[in-house]
Amino acid sequence: MPNDLNHVLMALEPFRDQLEGVVVESTYNWYWLVDGMFNSPNLIFMAKNNIGVIQLLKKIITDIEKNVKSQIKLRKEFAMLITIPGIGDILGLTIMLEVDDINRFPKVGDYSSYSRYVKSERFSNGKIKDEDMLFR
Repeated sequence: MPNDLNHVLMALEPFRDQLEGVVVESTYNWYWLVDGMFNSPNLIFMAKNNIGVIQLLKKIITDIEKNVKSQIKLRKEFAMLITIPGIGDILGLTIMLEVDDINRFPKVGDYSSYSRYVKSERFSNGKIKDEDMLFR
């Protein structure tokens, strides 16, 4: 379908009463669609649809998290991890499972290095080796 507001609206119109959401494949397409509808009665329609999509995705995420948590034996560290802002169930589970026993890292810097949050440089004969190593 072309990036043409009138074309998109005409294609959606027959389904208007049944639509609960409209998924847009890219941010660029989302912006031109919303911009084109800003001064239009369709703006409320699109807002309601996107709220529906968000609610559906939240339910799917909750179901996935519940299913994953039911298959894993949670350790006490998990409860501590999810108290950190930005760490939810899935990231907390990922850290818990990947790290295993945190005591295997004697110092904070050891864990930071394991997590690749420190720059790693190797020099040999004045030349940097492994230039493609990640640095976050």
